[in-house]
Amino acid sequence: MAALRPVLIHVHGAGLQPPEPDWLPFHDELLFGTRPHGQTDLAYYADLVTPAGDVVVSGEAEPPERPYQLLHPSVVAAGHQHAAHTFLVRLAAAMGPLDHRSRDAAGSQEMPHALRTFYREVSGYLHGELVLADGMRERFRDALRRHPGAVVVLAHSLGSVVAYDVLGEAEFAARGVTLLTVGSPLGLGPAQDHLQAWRGSRPIQLPAGVARWRNFHAKGDPVAHGSFQEGLRGDFAPPDRIHATEVRNEAEWHHALPGYLQAPEVQDAVYVALEGAGPP
Repeated sequence: MAALRPVLIHVHGAGLQPPEPDWLPFHDELLFGTRPHGQTDLAYYADLVTPAGDVVVSGEAEPPERPYQLLHPSVVAAGHQHAAHTFLVRLAAAMGPLDHRSRDAAGSQEMPHALRTFYREVSGYLHGELVLADGMRERFRDALRRHPGAVVVLAHSLGSVVAYDVLGEAEFAARGVTLLTVGSPLGLGPAQDHLQAWRGSRPIQLPAGVARWRNFHAKGDPVAHGSFQEGLRGDFAPPDRIHATEVRNEAEWHHALPGYLQAPEVQDAVYVALEGAGPP
């Protein structure tokens, strides 16, 4: 009997997302177009994160202008403001040259909304109350449990951190997942250092539940700047199990998921993982 086709599980990133019922149809159309495809699923956690708009700055709601000012409300509730401030300053510095939509604000200019959202939600995940981060991880755990057979995971931005964490857990150590990450911050030095300290283990060591890992980063994407180039050193994982590819993200902001889903290299990788061959 022929093996069942793998299920594609999306893990979205930070920021406002379409309503959960609309998320898969919209993003699957970007990824597959009119071509037929198998089953897809979604680890949706956007409803767990405070909606964009109100941002807590040391306990007060006001528009931020610098990354070190920007905190998720759960960070303040957990009392981890100093650690979160320090991490966000280091993360901003590690992002290096940014495109015109991503530059840190100067003078009276305000940081682009999408970048503010990324900083806010990363701070909430890494430094906020544990119930927030574990709730986000549980959504991905639930998706994996729904599909006990072969799965391909396509994770964007903060979603790649969530996927990395869960696939390293003992419950999923034998899953043999194909992991595709786009716009991931996991190759940035501060992210590696912080995750290492947070878990007491090396952050980019291949999770036990991953059989192979392909990462895609776009030139001009500040979140993925340096990711899996100099950021991923050869001793983290066997080179035949992890591979990095630079792509063009044609979205106006080069970190945006729609731009990654329309990159031919990402589409080809999805087809190879699902079918064992490229698209027709």
